[in-house]
Amino acid sequence: MSYSNYDFEDFNNFDEFEPFEQDAPPIEDEENDDNDDSEDKTSPQSHRTLPTWKYFNEQTTQHPGYPVCCKCQCVFGKKTGISTLKRHLESIHKIKIGNVKNTGKNQSILDFRRTDPWPEKEKNERDIAVVEWVIGDAQPFRSVENLRFKIMINKFDSRYQIPDEKTVKTLVVDYFKEKRKNIQEDLNAILGKLSLTADMWTSTCNNDAFLGLTIHYVDNNWNLKNFLLDIISFTTRHTGNNIANAIKSVLTEFNLLEKTLALTTDNESAMVVCGRIIAEELTRELNDQSFRHYRCSAHILNLAAQQGIKIIDDEVVKICELMKKIKHSTLRCDRLRELCSIENLTYYKPQLDVETRWNSTYYMIVKFQKMLRPIEMLAATDQDIKKFVSDAQGWIKINVSVSFYFSIHH
Repeated sequence: MSYSNYDFEDFNNFDEFEPFEQDAPPIEDEENDDNDDSEDKTSPQSHRTLPTWKYFNEQTTQHPGYPVCCKCQCVFGKKTGISTLKRHLESIHKIKIGNVKNTGKNQSILDFRRTDPWPEKEKNERDIAVVEWVIGDAQPFRSVENLRFKIMINKFDSRYQIPDEKTVKTLVVDYFKEKRKNIQEDLNAILGKLSLTADMWTSTCNNDAFLGLTIHYVDNNWNLKNFLLDIISFTTRHTGNNIANAIKSVLTEFNLLEKTLALTTDNESAMVVCGRIIAEELTRELNDQSFRHYRCSAHILNLAAQQGIKIIDDEVVKICELMKKIKHSTLRCDRLRELCSIENLTYYKPQLDVETRWNSTYYMIVKFQKMLRPIEMLAATDQDIKKFVSDAQGWIKINVSVSFYFSIHH
């Protein structure tokens, strides 16, 4: 066979052949290069910094770009894996290279905050969380328009688009309607009778009137339960007939007319008329003669206490005026606090009485008694409040009344 047609110099071009080793014994295939060590998984930039490469040179004159063993000059192919080079060092030169875990220190971590809006389901979940916060914390609807609130939410979740004030109002109403449906299911589960308490109150902010209706019942496990059934905005006159119609409307809506056993209210004349009208209509329409209207015992007790207060009315008025002047003056409060400290007495924040709560008068007088000495010292240098400090005869009346209130309170 003639070889004249072949140029043996072509064999010097290593790129045309598979990677091979020269002048080295066969290396047993202890590892599969397909399952290479963690060193093989490093980025190209850090590949030549691994411990294995300090035993190999890729910059030789004869074989540039090819790994050449620095100890035995064995040449490897360009694509030879780290595992093969490590096996060579271990089997031929008894040099064992341990695995090096990739810590990622040489890798750049890109942290781009997503700003694309959440899908509808995820957004609705976040909207409900905002609604529950607004309701639970009694926040105004406009709170979601606050710039600092928006910045805070954006820090927490850059993908969440906060609803505006009008949207939050709509969501709150929808949330209320959904909860109202749940209340109906709970009421349907009541097997026995139930009672109601009702009270009318007026907002001090805008003079809007509301009728609150609370339900009380015993569940199947004999546990006493109660919750606010409804708050009715009252725009008509506060007559007994109008109040009765409003209560009946709520009972009809929740199918509670036949289950209602009693209604408890205060002693206001309109409420007394309301109770009588409901009892008459239930008897006529449902032949239910078991319904009863009760007057609140706490309210009756308050009326009795208020009647007793009139006996010492002048002295109570003096204490109330004195407490009011101290309460509304920062300088007097600070001075009274200093005098209490000098006398080693506890300082109590001045409290005013409320006509509809007899025990508030009791608490006001008790606080006054506990700080009597500091108050007398304050009045000695303050002519504006000195005239409101009771004399000995006045204190006899006050002490008798406090003893009476104490027995009722406890």
